[in-house]
Amino acid sequence: KNVIQHRETGAKIMVLPNKASALESWHFNVLIFDELHVYKDSGVWDAGLKGQKVLHNPLAIGITTASGARDGFLWQTLEACEDDEGMYVYWLGLDDSDDIDDPDAWRKLLVASWVNWEDIADQRNSATTPRSFERYTANRFPMSKSSSSCFRAAEIESARRSRAEFDFDQRFTVGVDGAISRDTFAIVAYQRTEDGRDAFREWIWDEPDESGYYPMPEIMDVLTELYRHRPLIAVDPARLTLMVQLLERERGVRTFGLAQTDKVMCPASQLLADSVHLGRACFADAPTLAVHASNCIEDIRKAYGFRFTSSGTGSRKRYIDAAIAGAMAMYVWEMVDAPPSFGGGVFSFDL
Repeated sequence: KNVIQHRETGAKIMVLPNKASALESWHFNVLIFDELHVYKDSGVWDAGLKGQKVLHNPLAIGITTASGARDGFLWQTLEACEDDEGMYVYWLGLDDSDDIDDPDAWRKLLVASWVNWEDIADQRNSATTPRSFERYTANRFPMSKSSSSCFRAAEIESARRSRAEFDFDQRFTVGVDGAISRDTFAIVAYQRTEDGRDAFREWIWDEPDESGYYPMPEIMDVLTELYRHRPLIAVDPARLTLMVQLLERERGVRTFGLAQTDKVMCPASQLLADSVHLGRACFADAPTLAVHASNCIEDIRKAYGFRFTSSGTGSRKRYIDAAIAGAMAMYVWEMVDAPPSFGGGVFSFDL
């Protein structure tokens, strides 16, 4: 329930929405702000503390881990604590002077009986990037913005040099990402080889024609040719509705509706990240995929983990469409063991 009341005293424990308007006109003896690192601004915090000012000796408690950058509401609040005698901070994590790869520094993280060096080492080895370990295990605000990159240059270079045979007569999956007139339009095919390597092939359009749009008939020709082998072709129907309809109506090509929600794209991004980190990815025949993967940075989505986002904006945007398409293809490969029976039109599953 959202309210628990103690009968003898009339005291209430309440759960309220994370909105400033929900805290207006309330006067809380004890107020707990959870997950402060996701607060976009001080609105909710200010509204809660304002209501407490009329009470005698109220208490406000903030619970949080480090956020993804050294700015924003949480960082500013912690800086303000130094000059506020009414605020007390208890922070478990590494200091800026500590080396996150030094096991001796991890002693500060051993704050519970069930946490040991082996657990921390395992988290360090399994972290997708040093930034992930720094933030979630070492509980330290990332010290460098450049550390937000999902991949190290050496990892991408290794994947770019690796080649794996792609057998179009065997099972493979396809991811499609892009828009009719913006970004890069990417088609990426994926197949796991018998020796456990991840093979990719790509078809990329990075320059629109004189009309300002990508050549949709040419793109549909490629998808029609691939469909001869009956792969699952994953497309976000909300982004390419017209193309999906034309493929089915005029070409007999049925696609797999895969909405690019956090629920899908976070695990999909993790699959491609793991492939690169573990040295299984083979980008020799997908050079644009290698470039787009190097452009990816982490976009943390709370309970779902992270998803790929671009490391640039506006005119300086760095494209990641091939990485998105490759991640979608890997996700479908992992989540769908065998192609479903085609019943016509666009088909979709709740994965």
